[in-house]
Amino acid sequence: MSNVKCLGDCPLTVHGECGTENVYIRDFQTYLLGGDVRWNRPVYMSGSSTANQRIEAFWGQLRKERIDFWLDALHELQDSGNFGGDFIDRSLIQLCFMGILQVFVFNVINNISCDIVQTVFVLSTYTLIT
Repeated sequence: MSNVKCLGDCPLTVHGECGTENVYIRDFQTYLLGGDVRWNRPVYMSGSSTANQRIEAFWGQLRKERIDFWLDALHELQDSGNFGGDFIDRSLIQLCFMGILQVFVFNVINNISCDIVQTVFVLSTYTLIT
């Protein structure tokens, strides 16, 4: 809302996926523009998003590479009361785990890159053969 106040305006149309949180965005957009349609254009359009495919694929790869272990470990710290979320707690978590997690994510990215290179190599070899 601070951007809307600063600019004094908002987008004419917002695109979003079907989802619970996007209902709020739709309602805000409709309220800000005073209705469902403005200048013969819908103020909110929903549908599947192809823009999210890369990040969704990356999260899928992280899940496949066992990121759940780290998510569970960090949630366990929070659930046990050993992590409150303040500046000191976040800084200590970063100090203790950032290096390990960066290596983990780098390895996942490296594996993805190797898969892409192998796929391109196989496809280009197949194209040369046929």
